[in-house]
Amino acid sequence: MLKKNKIYIVAEAGVNHNGKISNALKLVNLAKKAGADAVKFQTWRTDEIILPKTKRPKYQLKNSKNHDQYLFAKKLELKFAEFKKIKKHCDKLKIDFMSTADDLSSIRFLSKLQNIFKVGSPEIKNFQLIKEIIKLKKKIIISTGLSNLKDIKELILFLKKNNFNYKKKLILMHCNTAYPTPFKDANLNVIPELKKKLGIKVGYSDHTLSVECAIAAAALGAIIIEKHLTLDKKMKGPDHSSSLNIDEFKDMVSKIRNIEYSLGSKNKKITQSAIQNKLLMERSIVASKDILSGEKFSYKNITSKRPSGGIQPNKFFHLLSKKSKNIYKKNDLIKFSEIK
Repeated sequence: MLKKNKIYIVAEAGVNHNGKISNALKLVNLAKKAGADAVKFQTWRTDEIILPKTKRPKYQLKNSKNHDQYLFAKKLELKFAEFKKIKKHCDKLKIDFMSTADDLSSIRFLSKLQNIFKVGSPEIKNFQLIKEIIKLKKKIIISTGLSNLKDIKELILFLKKNNFNYKKKLILMHCNTAYPTPFKDANLNVIPELKKKLGIKVGYSDHTLSVECAIAAAALGAIIIEKHLTLDKKMKGPDHSSSLNIDEFKDMVSKIRNIEYSLGSKNKKITQSAIQNKLLMERSIVASKDILSGEKFSYKNITSKRPSGGIQPNKFFHLLSKKSKNIYKKNDLIKFSEIK
């Protein structure tokens, strides 16, 4: 699970299984091969979350004539027993299993399968659902793709009233609930701003068509990166076209890990890889022409050249108007011991 100073990468399988357990198990395999830390699904009982004849969001209609959200969700719904098989397969492959619980019965079921609960963007105001998760005393990840700062502050107030230690056990996921999300709406600067204003941990759920935003979010301090993974972008379903395939996901993981390593320490120091170049690349003060003993140092007779090892050039103005105790030939190093 989550480790200190390590970016946690989640392969969002979501509903990209298209309602088939065989596809779900294949997505677990892909997530493992791609280097994800976890693979996440969605668990719900359609009758508990959607009224019949509810219309589907526009983005879900690209490859479908079925406009009924209830019937569409019913078709994609996996049974609890199937999630047990998915969890067992994840354990076998040593990849973390996660699933977003969208209703109370799903929360109770998943409480035995996972240690972290994810709350989707549409449920940030569903305090009944969130309170049920709070009772489990587990970490909570909450997406904010349909929220503003006021909504988030109301959520935190609710968590505080229910004695939930939000600074330690909550991770807010910055995101934008549009599939795909235009780059202009990614608003990645929200990540450090939320950390600063609210003192909380922040992750990023990326719904753009490529990996740049996920990588940038890692650099901005996101501790979780979530991105959709698909078996095939051409499959029918709401999220396939805005998901990554296995090769793209691998590439994203590799780049995030490079960013993770490159963030390094907050202490500004000369690194081991740079120190070997210090001697050859920094300069020393040298004679720019022959200098006689007793002659004053001036702009006309001293300058700085590589390598270092002598008087550093930040002492240049200190030397001006002082006298030489020695005779220097052009390019000789000036020495402190030979200055009057």
